[in-house]
Amino acid sequence: MLGEGAFGSVFKARDTELDRFVAIKIPRPSNVGTNLQDVERFLREARAVSQLRFPSIITLHEVAIDNGKPYLVCDFVEGVTLADHLTARGLSFTESAKLLAEVADALQYAHSLGVVHRDVKPSNIMIRPDGYLLDGDTLKVCIAPLARTARLNSSPTRHERDCDNFAEICRAR
Repeated sequence: MLGEGAFGSVFKARDTELDRFVAIKIPRPSNVGTNLQDVERFLREARAVSQLRFPSIITLHEVAIDNGKPYLVCDFVEGVTLADHLTARGLSFTESAKLLAEVADALQYAHSLGVVHRDVKPSNIMIRPDGYLLDGDTLKVCIAPLARTARLNSSPTRHERDCDNFAEICRAR
């Protein structure tokens, strides 16, 4: 097991067909529900998240149900959470601004496709260990496990507008 959180448990597994490591996320029953409508909602949201293609967003490869228990298969990101990184060494002002801009860009992209993250926090952001915190694609925002679909034709929420505005401010600096 790699970790456990409010959403559920995360395991590292080997995809033998494609010869790669993946992360398998198994939600707590309370996060999915047990009736058919709840499971259908979970699958519908997973389908929406699987359409996200952005360098800083973890790719969702598969959603399935095994013995009545749903699970997600997504990218395995070698590294540490932003929470652990902050505890170990912190961030400079410049690193913080770059990181926040990258997170805001990822969230803005997801919002533009009607996907809203429900639990943005340092423990849901992965930092790869290759030594350059924000160089290229070293930051991964864990959007897949806790997202919901929004009405695509609805106007942006206050939270979505705040993220969009914050991304613009950070890019301007």
